Amino acid sequence: PGLMAMDTEELNTILCCECAAPTPTNATNMCIDCVRSRVDITEGIARQVAQNHCRGCDRYERQGGWVQCELESKELLAILLKRVRGLDKVRLVDASFIWTEAHSKRIKLKLTVQKEVIRGAVLEQSLVVEFVVANRQCEKCQRVEAQDYWVSVVQVRQKVPHKRTIFWLEQLILRHGAHADATSIAEMRDGIDFYHSERNHSEKLVSFLQTISPLRYKTSKQMITQDTHTGVYRNKHTFSLEVVPVCKDDLVCLPKDTAEHLSNVFPLVLCQKVANNLHFVDTRSLRLVELSAPAFFKKPFRVLCARDRLREFVVLDVVPVTFRPGGGGRARPGHAKTGKRGTGEAHSKHGGVSTNLALADITVARVTDLGKNDVTFTVLSHLGGVLKAGDHAKGYDLAGRDLDTELDLPALAGKEDQIPDIVLVRKAYASAKRRRRVWRLKQLRKEADSALTAMDVERSRRDYDAFIRDLEEDKDMRKEVNLYRDPAAIQAMEVAGGAKEHGAGGDEEDEDALSEADVGLEELLDDLTLGDNEAFGDETGEPAAQPGDAGTFKLPDGSAGASFHFT
Repeated sequence: PGLMAMDTEELNTILCCECAAPTPTNATNMCIDCVRSRVDITEGIARQVAQNHCRGCDRYERQGGWVQCELESKELLAILLKRVRGLDKVRLVDASFIWTEAHSKRIKLKLTVQKEVIRGAVLEQSLVVEFVVANRQCEKCQRVEAQDYWVSVVQVRQKVPHKRTIFWLEQLILRHGAHADATSIAEMRDGIDFYHSERNHSEKLVSFLQTISPLRYKTSKQMITQDTHTGVYRNKHTFSLEVVPVCKDDLVCLPKDTAEHLSNVFPLVLCQKVANNLHFVDTRSLRLVELSAPAFFKKPFRVLCARDRLREFVVLDVVPVTFRPGGGGRARPGHAKTGKRGTGEAHSKHGGVSTNLALADITVARVTDLGKNDVTFTVLSHLGGVLKAGDHAKGYDLAGRDLDTELDLPALAGKEDQIPDIVLVRKAYASAKRRRRVWRLKQLRKEADSALTAMDVERSRRDYDAFIRDLEEDKDMRKEVNLYRDPAAIQAMEVAGGAKEHGAGGDEEDEDALSEADVGLEELLDDLTLGDNEAFGDETGEPAAQPGDAGTFKLPDGSAGASFHFT
């Protein structure tokens, strides 16, 4: 059998007609070397090709635009293969990168191609194609260098004396990536500006902001250039957004018509939450109502007491209340207002009763009065499930203010006996009992406006510190933003903890008590990847600016599938 197999191999082997070398039987009657010497299937394929690259945004040019891709990625391989001339005349079998120095401005590809040659014979051959990387600015970077880098701008403004709402919107924008299309971001005295290279990018950002905050906007445009021969002209578009000047924890007195429209709620309400609508709570009955932005701007009202008027009180006693008051009056110091009460069981929808809060008669005293007098106040509050005797609370002291009922409380004119002395807002936490902050936030890279003064920068820093404290004290707020681990702070805390553990004569009372306002490590994200328009929050609120790349963003949870139309 072995001999027979050898004879079969000899019968299937012929001599090459060119060099007489033994070769397997084939249609050309030639060996592979002679076929390659007579036929070159790589003829006509370009061996050196130019590829444009923008150093400003690190993008490569392709047919129809520019795209960002990493070196030796499949996206870059697809772009390069489409630029090789003559590759459509052969069959591409394999393509791979050949390593080159990053600074050499050369990219090499090893290609393996096949093509049918003489009388049905298929020849396979490899070649190396070299791409010369040429520097060229894209249209976007050209506009940046020419100081003509924006076509539309979104101006976000809120007419309030602080910037905590702007910082809150900034965190939501970062979480959902809504800033990715901005070419630059500018910090203004009372807001922030987003510049875009295309109008639809601004429209997309406006649509996003409408889903997370109550606002109204107007548009305008200004013609920049015009060609009278072709009728082509360029406009710059401006979207001016005004956020409702009501913030979380603000005390407001609703106009009489507005209160009647909101299920005849008591006009003196507390702003509990600001989303796409304003959420108010009646602290005497736990009724929740919502007010939309169009309804506010149709009949606007001003804030009675803002966060800067919060005063600290100490809680002396808490008596739970299981019924909702049917009427109320202005309590006198040392006495609780009594009156007819009805059941308060209801749902938590519009005009309903909140199931997350609890009514209680809370006896409080001003912290500044301790040791001076015995003046106390018993108030009906919605914080019965939060406060206990010995706690501290923040609230508005209406008894210590000279209020003009007709000007400040027009809806309660003639009903001064229904105005409470104290309105408790939230629980207060002792900053001395908090452990070291082990987290940090991202911030947008913003260019500071030339009109900003040193006083504006200092005010912005104080507002940012207040915003950070609000995040620490409100778990619901922390759920909507991304908090990141601070490795240096965590390491310092571990070192301090180890030194205290191994120290001599440690006093348990000197140890840092874990406050309810502290942020747990389980709430923090491990990785922090900074984008082009992002920077670390260093608690100063003064990041630098840097242009970013175009991208997409997703709407908040529950907004999937929403469509927005502009006319």
